[in-house]
Amino acid sequence: TPEDAGLAYVSGVAASTDVLIGIADEYLSSSVPDGEVFWVVVSGPAAATKVTGTAITANTTVNISATTAGSVTAAGAGTQVGYAIKAAASADTSVRVQVATPIRG
Repeated sequence: TPEDAGLAYVSGVAASTDVLIGIADEYLSSSVPDGEVFWVVVSGPAAATKVTGTAITANTTVNISATTAGSVTAAGAGTQVGYAIKAAASADTSVRVQVATPIRG
């Protein structure tokens, strides 16, 4: 729950209705314990977990999934997180995204 300027706390996964979002550090190898610090990409390239079974073409909008928490999908309902840098096939589990959120450092 944001406390001040939306940057004090984060929840584990974004939902399609969340306004302030980012992509957690793609190099994290496990969950981050409560109270610990980690990086969130709010602008720039990052790998995002993708809903399997849906393809994403390059240079298209990527949104937070309305059906799979913590994942992105091709444009549709949900908060936009950025643009696909390259295509991701339906069987892929991640997609490279140029993150473009309303948060700026």
